[in-house]
Amino acid sequence: MLIKLSKQEIRALGVLCTTSLATGRLAKALAVSPGMASRLVKSLEKKAFIAVKEEAQSKILSLSLAQHSQAFKKFYETRPDAKIQEWLAGPAIELLILISNEAPLPRSTLEEECSFSRPTLFRKINQLKGAGVISASSAGYTITDSDLRNFSIAYANTIHTLLTRLHAQAKPAHSTSIRVRKHVVRRLDAHEPSSFFTPTGLPVLGEHGLEYIPSGSQEYYFNLDERPRKLSVEEAFIHALLLSTIKPQDKTILVIALDKVRMDVAKLSRLSRKFLLEQELLTLLQSVEYHKKLREYE
Repeated sequence: MLIKLSKQEIRALGVLCTTSLATGRLAKALAVSPGMASRLVKSLEKKAFIAVKEEAQSKILSLSLAQHSQAFKKFYETRPDAKIQEWLAGPAIELLILISNEAPLPRSTLEEECSFSRPTLFRKINQLKGAGVISASSAGYTITDSDLRNFSIAYANTIHTLLTRLHAQAKPAHSTSIRVRKHVVRRLDAHEPSSFFTPTGLPVLGEHGLEYIPSGSQEYYFNLDERPRKLSVEEAFIHALLLSTIKPQDKTILVIALDKVRMDVAKLSRLSRKFLLEQELLTLLQSVEYHKKLREYE
């Protein structure tokens, strides 16, 4: 999984923050076998952390110029002797991505969205709190180290891009996507045959009784943890509402959907909080009520 880093990968990145070197020398620096070093190189190259240059009989390794790689270097340089691999490895990256916004993430949302067990979650939280990089309050959890927050955001953006490139089969002329924590919603002007992407948004609402004139755009969902999800009609609506932030004319269609498609309004409300769309949903609901009252006077 792209969303995780092992202790050895973090140690390797620490070495490469200070120098470029051949795979064999990296193996010696980490005190691992050449085979292990080769596997680390392949994994870090897949995650776009390192650049590999063929030179004579050797492969010369260096940090890539990618934003997340350089953000890691900046963070590492502030804590060169902190043994960050002990608390940054495993599920820590996923946890940090979830709480990377400046606003605290409520505990309920964190527990719901993390892909690992609650004991593992709170063990990792305690490790990160002990390292002084996250904090907890009644409002939720947040990252207190700005360099670590920047790295977490940059890495999430990179995973977003890598997964899209890895799995996308459609070749649209136009496409756009929006990420909220681990959730990504895509809109493109082509059908996406890859099973990695789950249909969502307006086309799914159309399957549940919404009558509208399709624009030809298709909408899809995926998660940075790469786990498939079966989406509810309420999630499809919220994803369409999220995309309407870049295409406001869709909001008229969504008002019709609220009136014509059977949905759980309480669930919509909970989802709107998760996707930071509370005000947008409230505005649509008020519009539905307004039009209902108009019909009563006709």
